[in-house]
Amino acid sequence: LPVTQYDGGKQTVLRPVMADLAVSSECRGRGVGRKLVEKLEDVVRDWGYDELVLLVEATNFQARGVYERLNYRLAGLRLAEATFFLDKSEGGRRVAERKTVALLLRKSLKPFPQGDLENLNWGAVLILLGLFLALTQTPEV
Repeated sequence: LPVTQYDGGKQTVLRPVMADLAVSSECRGRGVGRKLVEKLEDVVRDWGYDELVLLVEATNFQARGVYERLNYRLAGLRLAEATFFLDKSEGGRRVAERKTVALLLRKSLKPFPQGDLENLNWGAVLILLGLFLALTQTPEV
């Protein structure tokens, strides 16, 4: 379906998407971003949704760390996503737009245990399982 056409929910799945969350440099590292996201999760649950997706620039490692600790998992990649930033060049302060590589992250907001299982980092689980199996196998002589 075209983006501008809504079909009443027959094929279109509406879901809340968080994008362009910014925390001023003076407030970073104090848990402000985490608290904002947790509050948004509460609001989204109150709206009746059981998941939240967000876009984050691939190069924003600090934000990606916050989202990983909050159990967001990679759900997709956007190669030319429009994003907004505070442009301080030329002595001014204005909001500017640029195209960037963005990661689409998803978190299940379903209650325990289903939500926790959906949010599990399955890549890490499989690596640990493989390591365990490799270490417990007896070599054939």
